[in-house]
Amino acid sequence: MISILLFIAVLGYLSIIFESPIRINKTITSILTGSLCWIIYAIFYPGNQHEVAEKLLLYFGEIAGLLIFLLGAMTIVELIDIHKGFSIITNRIRTKSVLKLLWIVGGITFFMSALLDNLATAIIMITLLKS
Repeated sequence: MISILLFIAVLGYLSIIFESPIRINKTITSILTGSLCWIIYAIFYPGNQHEVAEKLLLYFGEIAGLLIFLLGAMTIVELIDIHKGFSIITNRIRTKSVLKLLWIVGGITFFMSALLDNLATAIIMITLLKS
């Protein structure tokens, strides 16, 4: 069972890496890879099938929680961006030097990550860099 799961995972990762030449979206490939791995795991699990169902619900719950958090964080960041909330920070950054910009963004990220979740900070900093 482990060798089959490993083969499916490696094949899925290779499909994601070579997305452009094979013209298959990464999202479709990752969902298909995850689904196939869970199906193989459920079929060949040597124990009780009830345990498989509990594990599946547990992992789907964790993934759903992460997706809901991301959806909320990205919505808040987009609302702030639409109403020009990040202009306070971007107007104060007036450098042409890439090295200075790196240090400024790194410092802002350092202090924001202490206050916010790291994932939310990453979303905010990417939005700032796009501005």
